[in-house]
Amino acid sequence: MIGRQVRTPSGPLDILCVDADGKAVVVELKRDLTPRQTVAQAIDYASWIAMQSPESIEVLANEYLKRPLDATFRERFGTELSELQITQPTILVVAARLDSATERMIEFLSDQYGVDINGLTFRFIKLPSTSSDKELLVRASVLSEDRDTPRRTDKRMNPDQLITMAQERNVLPLVARLRELANVLQEQPRKTYGGSFRYFQNGRMVCGVNVAGRWNAPHGSLDVWFVRANMGQAAGMTQESLVEQLGSQFDFVPEFNSVYQAAIRLNSEPEADSCVSLIRRWLEVGAQLPPEGDGDGA
Repeated sequence: MIGRQVRTPSGPLDILCVDADGKAVVVELKRDLTPRQTVAQAIDYASWIAMQSPESIEVLANEYLKRPLDATFRERFGTELSELQITQPTILVVAARLDSATERMIEFLSDQYGVDINGLTFRFIKLPSTSSDKELLVRASVLSEDRDTPRRTDKRMNPDQLITMAQERNVLPLVARLRELANVLQEQPRKTYGGSFRYFQNGRMVCGVNVAGRWNAPHGSLDVWFVRANMGQAAGMTQESLVEQLGSQFDFVPEFNSVYQAAIRLNSEPEADSCVSLIRRWLEVGAQLPPEGDGDGA
């Protein structure tokens, strides 16, 4: 479990987990007969998770666990967490009982659309014995838990593919300017949000350039997103200050902004230059600050 009562625009998500494959699992809990609306609610939460960046979910997990997610994952599963998979979360509806309508919808979504969804029920069974009554907790699922689920896909992308995509969307000059960040950060081309350049400092992603225009960016416009906690730490500023500075110079992408990340839309080459200059300035200020934990001895 990496989160509980996670804040979303539609309300608190009951439980957020990660399985042994690094895939996000959305768990919606109901104590009694599950109403049909529960499935829609669970899908709503899953769609919100899918719209986040893996790095923002990692920040959420670190805050909940009070320790790095990769360390917890390694301890729990005995292997390294190479990357969080959040674009197609597993959905689990858990209840004491499931009504027939809910079961039918779960089966339909799984069989017809390949949604990784299931319903689980739990109940106690008393086993009489000569000395005392014993109880067993029995679990039942709507669908077989041995069924095939979508396999992990390769998230890597060739830079040339992104360049071609940028040409098709008429954002190549903007992308070229943003790629100057590779001089101060580590660049990684990925399929994230349909195709993006992601930028890292000391192994943590701080920002990304969405070449594909995932959030309905108009032809010729380019979206850049920031992992608020990581960028703020790299720049030595609060997340609130970071968002304030972005908002004073650029337009936000409302559908992507959350407490974990922020996205801006660049519409011209001068705006792209300003964005790169702002990030460089942040990193220069952050580099002058002492490392976390340093301080004068008593």
